[in-house]
Amino acid sequence: MEFDCHFCDGLFKLNEAIGIASYDSIIYEDENVFIMPDLDPVVKGHFLIVTKKHLSSSGSANNSTFASLVKAKEHMKNCVFEGERILFFEHGAVIKKMAGTCIDHAHIHVIPFPSAINIDAYISVFVPSEKSMADMDSLVKCANENQPYIYYEVTGDTPWYYPVNWLPHQFFRMMVCNHFSVTNFRWRERYGTPESINSFNRTLQIGKRNNRVL
Repeated sequence: MEFDCHFCDGLFKLNEAIGIASYDSIIYEDENVFIMPDLDPVVKGHFLIVTKKHLSSSGSANNSTFASLVKAKEHMKNCVFEGERILFFEHGAVIKKMAGTCIDHAHIHVIPFPSAINIDAYISVFVPSEKSMADMDSLVKCANENQPYIYYEVTGDTPWYYPVNWLPHQFFRMMVCNHFSVTNFRWRERYGTPESINSFNRTLQIGKRNNRVL
C-alpha cells in the first residue's frame, strides 16, 4: 500500500492489513498528539509520538502542539517507562525527504536506550555541523529558515539538535539496528513478518500495562 502521508491517509490501514491492533494501539492522546507502537519496532518498547495535524517537523508546531509533544514525552518517561533510560529522536525534515526522513509528517521516536551507543560519534560520520541545545525556539528557527535538522534527547540529559540536509534514509533506525546487529532496518520491508508482529504486540503490552495516569 502507498499513501501520500502514512499518518494522514494510511493511518492504521497497514495495521489492519496485517492483522494487528489499529485504533486500539493508541496508548495516549490529547487534542494535538497521540502515542502508539511503531509499526515495526526496532526493539521491544519502540513507540511513536505523532502530531494529529500534518506538520513537516515539530519545529513547525504551534505553541499548543509543542506543549503537547513535551507532555507526551513526560508521559512516556513517567508513566510508561518509569525511570528507565530512553531515547527520543526526530528526523526534522522541514523540507520533504530531507534529514533522513521516511515519512514527512512530524513524529518523535521513543526507544529504550542502552548507554553503549555513542550517538554523537555515530552522527559525526555523516554530519559536519556542531550540535546545539534543542528547545522550541531553536527548532522553530530551523523550520522558519527551511533548515532540516535531527533532534535527540536521552532521559536526564540535555536535548540536542544538529542542522543537517541529506542523511541516510531512516538514519536513527539504522543506528539502533546496527547496535543490536539487526541487518535490515527498513520498516517497509520488515513490517508484517512474524518477528515484527510479535515485537509490535509485545510493545503494545508494555504501553497498556505501564500506562498509568499521574
